[in-house]
Amino acid sequence: MVGRRATKGGHRHALALALVTGALSFAGPARRAHAQEPPAPTEEVSAHPRAAIDPPEAKPEPWSFSRPLAWPEESTRLDVAGYVLPQFQLVSSPSALPRDRTQFGARGSRVGFAIHGNPLEHFSYIAHIVIAPAGTDRVTLLSPNSTPALGITLPTSTGTAVEVEEATIGYRPAQWLEVKLGAVRMPFTVAQTTPVPKQMFPVRAPQTSEFQSGADTGLVTTFAPFAGRLQVAGGVFLGGSLGGGTASQTVRGPAMNVQVSAHPLGAMSLREGDLGRSPFRVAVGFSSIYRRAKLLDQTGYETTSFTDTRFAAWLRAQVAGVYVQGELLKRLRTDDLSGRPSVSEGAYVQASYFQPLSTKIAIGPVGRAGVVTTDIGFQPRTYTSFEGGLALFPRADGPEPERLRILVEYLHAELSPFAELQREGLVQLQLEF
Repeated sequence: MVGRRATKGGHRHALALALVTGALSFAGPARRAHAQEPPAPTEEVSAHPRAAIDPPEAKPEPWSFSRPLAWPEESTRLDVAGYVLPQFQLVSSPSALPRDRTQFGARGSRVGFAIHGNPLEHFSYIAHIVIAPAGTDRVTLLSPNSTPALGITLPTSTGTAVEVEEATIGYRPAQWLEVKLGAVRMPFTVAQTTPVPKQMFPVRAPQTSEFQSGADTGLVTTFAPFAGRLQVAGGVFLGGSLGGGTASQTVRGPAMNVQVSAHPLGAMSLREGDLGRSPFRVAVGFSSIYRRAKLLDQTGYETTSFTDTRFAAWLRAQVAGVYVQGELLKRLRTDDLSGRPSVSEGAYVQASYFQPLSTKIAIGPVGRAGVVTTDIGFQPRTYTSFEGGLALFPRADGPEPERLRILVEYLHAELSPFAELQREGLVQLQLEF
């Protein structure tokens, strides 16, 4: 009997121990699961962090020549960017006078400064000037137009020229809207509006200088909705960059301008080249200028009035280091005195390829060809040019490899029907800071 009671007591103790052990083993995971559950939403603690609901604001970007519409821009009262472009060239002109058949010099050597800032909310300024040292303009080059480009140029007593690329005050109340007032390049041709240190070649496509050259004074408004995938720019200018008269004549009349461009795969920068070997990007655009103006002689009296209409269509594309850009341009001018239309047409295409050789060094072959014919139907003049070169980028590991570049280029230009021929070789060094 005693043994039987002891056995029953042992069973009861074993059963109780098993129940306690099972309860503890169940309570452990339950406590851990409960600890992993997010707390109930309260005013102090939320189950959904605010960063997941409202993504953090984009980090402000520093100002750049290649992305003037970057948003948001770093707030600064005063900042300075710039570039130095020394170059040497050798020119051969077989049809020129014996004195000019072989020339050499440093034409095109220049230094640029861009002073910029946004001292007040929504307001910004930029003063971009280019200085050409004295003695660098000794080489005579063929040009598609017979008159010098009209821009804002201040010759100094030493022969040094100071040209204004831009001097504007901007108002940008939203990412997709910007208004600028002052001296700025009219948004017409792509080549003429590309900042100097972001150009593929030492100079802009010469064909475009027949249609636009230099900065102009006026008001321009830019709309860039959908993160810049659609860009519409329009403005009113004095028209100084359009020419239209001789050195002894004065042209008066505002020029109205509009440009529309589409970047369906993402906004492209103003840089002429795919130096980052980016995914496929493409942009197409159309622009137009309308001007009704008067032509005044040296005595100050009006000689005639004219209507000037200009059109441009362009395409840009880049992918995996390959970059292509081309433009078609046309001008139609009719004056009231003769009624004879003056027509000019031009086009060019340029391309480059960016090929890294190592983590820090890359090369980039470049090429460009273009033609422009002026005064079609009366006294046509045709300017044709071919350019080819090789660029070396010693610091290709940076976000902007063109900040340090060495470019060797060859240019072949012809002007008919005068049978003028010119060949040019040059070496340029570019350092952007």
